[in-house]
Amino acid sequence: MLAPMPPLTRMVVPALEDLARQLRFAPREALLRDIERAESLAGEVLATSTYDEAWIIARVTGYEAKLESPAIILGNALLADLSAFVERLSDAARLGEADLPEGWLDTEALAARWSVSRKTLDRYRKRGLVARRVIGGDAKVRLAFTPDIVEAFEARQGRTIAKARKFTRIPPEIEASIVRRAGRYRSRFGCSLNEAAARLATRFDRSHEAVRQVLQRHDQARPKAARIFDAPGPPDERFERLAWRAWRRALDPGLLARRSKRSRVSVVRCINRRRTALLQGVEVTPFGARVKVDAADRVLEAEPCRTGLDVRPVLDALEWARQAPRTPAPVGIEERLRAQAYHLLVRRAADLAAGLDPAKPDAQPIDLAETSLRWASRLKAALVLSQQGLIARAIESRLGRPLDQVRGADLAALVVLACRGVGEGIDAYDPFSAAGKVAGRLAAPAGLAIDRAVVRWLKQHARPDDARPRATPRLTGGTPIADWSLSLCAWQAWTEPDPRVRAGAAMMGEAERAFLLRRFGWDGGPPATRDDLVRPFGLTRITVVTRERKLVREAVERSRAMHVVPGRS
Repeated sequence: MLAPMPPLTRMVVPALEDLARQLRFAPREALLRDIERAESLAGEVLATSTYDEAWIIARVTGYEAKLESPAIILGNALLADLSAFVERLSDAARLGEADLPEGWLDTEALAARWSVSRKTLDRYRKRGLVARRVIGGDAKVRLAFTPDIVEAFEARQGRTIAKARKFTRIPPEIEASIVRRAGRYRSRFGCSLNEAAARLATRFDRSHEAVRQVLQRHDQARPKAARIFDAPGPPDERFERLAWRAWRRALDPGLLARRSKRSRVSVVRCINRRRTALLQGVEVTPFGARVKVDAADRVLEAEPCRTGLDVRPVLDALEWARQAPRTPAPVGIEERLRAQAYHLLVRRAADLAAGLDPAKPDAQPIDLAETSLRWASRLKAALVLSQQGLIARAIESRLGRPLDQVRGADLAALVVLACRGVGEGIDAYDPFSAAGKVAGRLAAPAGLAIDRAVVRWLKQHARPDDARPRATPRLTGGTPIADWSLSLCAWQAWTEPDPRVRAGAAMMGEAERAFLLRRFGWDGGPPATRDDLVRPFGLTRITVVTRERKLVREAVERSRAMHVVPGRS
C-alpha cells in the first residue's frame, strides 16, 4: 500500500508562491492547462540563468502579465519551486487518478524504475522533477509523475540517475576498514575529517559524502576522548557573525576554516548566509514600482547615472562655508534620472535578495545585489552634494546669521545632520512621472528635511534664558567635518570597505589602484561586480576574488603605515 503524502512542500520564491495563491481560484479546466504549461517549463529553465517574473507568468498562464515591478528569479530557485507550485495547483484542482495520462508513475514505481530511494526522488524534485498531487481511490493523497516529465528528466539528468542507481550501502566490514585507515591518516598526516574522506572515497570507490558520513557516525557514537577527529558541531549564528567579520576584513576564509576545524565550503556558506540576511533586511521605497524592466535599464544606462559619481565632500568647516553657497543649482533632468536610478537599484537588490535560498545562497547574485546598493549609495551622495547650496541657505536662515559667524564645531555638526536630512528627503522623493504629470524637484522634500534636522539641533542646543551673552564667534579653519557620504544609507555599514582602503589605494601602483577604483566605483562610474572585472583585467572569477582580497589588505596596510586619516579627501 502506498503511504500518504506529507503536507505541501514549502516554497522559497515569493513571486511563484503568490502566483499559486492567485491561481487557486481559477476554473478547474484552466488549472489543468496551467499545470501542463508549468510542467513543460521545467525543461526550459537553466539553473544558472535569471528569469523575469512577467515571463514566468506568461509561460504558465498563457497571458501576458503587466507588472509594476517584476521580480528577477534565479533559475535554480525556480527549478526548486516548480514541483511545489504544480502540487499546489493540483491540490486546488482536486486532481484524481482519472485526470492523469496513461503510463503515469507513483513514487514507488518511479523509485523502482530508476533504482533509487524516495529520498533521492525528493532531491530530484528540487532539480525540476515535477510531481502532481492526486487523490487515489482510497482517499489518500499521492505524488504522481507523468510519462513526459519522467522521460524529459531522464534525458536531462541521465548521468545523475545512473550514478545514483549504482549506489549500494557500505557493508560493516568496509566501514570498519574505512575507520581504521582514517585513524592512520589522522595520526600520520594530520588529515582533517574532510581530507581523510576525500582520500578514502578514491581508495574504496565511494562518494566523498558517503565516506564522510561513515566517519561522522563513528565519532558521534563515541566519547570525545575516543574520537578520531575533534570536529566542531554545526556552525551557529555566533560563528556566522565571526566568519562575516573576518570576510569584511578581507581575510581568507581558508584561514578561519583551519582554525575552526571546518571546511572552507562551510565557512563560505556561513558568510553568504549572513550577507543574504542583511540584504533581505533592506527597506524598499514604493517609488518605481510601475517601471518596467526595459525602461529601468534605459534609466540605468543614462549618462548622469554612470558618470560624475566620485563624490569628494569638503571636510573642513571654513572651506565648506566658502564653497557651499556657490554650489550651482542641479540640472533638472540629471537630478530626476539619478533619483530614479537610486530607487530602481534598491528595488533590484531587494528582488535579487528575495530569490536567494537562505540555507545555501549563491554568491553571484549576492555580489550583484551588494554592488547595486553600492551604486545606489554613490547616486545618493551625488544628489546630496548637489544640494549643498540649499543646505548653506537653510542653516543661515535658521541660525539668523552668516556662516562665518557660526562656531566651527556647530557648523560641522549641522552640515552632517543636514546632509543626512537630504538623504531622508531623497527617500521620500518620487522622481517618476505619473498620469502625465512631470515629477517635482528634489529641493522641496530636501528643504523640509534640512529644516527639520536644523530645528532638532537648535532645540537640543538651546541656551538658557538667563545665559550671559557671548561674543560673536568667528569661523576659523581646522575644524573637521565627518564624511557624510559614508553614512547616507543604512546598508553602507556592510557594503562599503574600510575607509582606509581608499586612502591606501592612492599609494598603490596604477594597475592595483585601477582595480580598486573600478570595483568600488571610486573612478566616477558605477561600482563593478566581480564578473564585470574578469574581462577588463584579464582574470578569472576566482582570481578576481583573490586579487580583491589581497589588494584590500595591502591598501589598509599602506594607509596604516602612512598614518592616513580615514575619510579625508
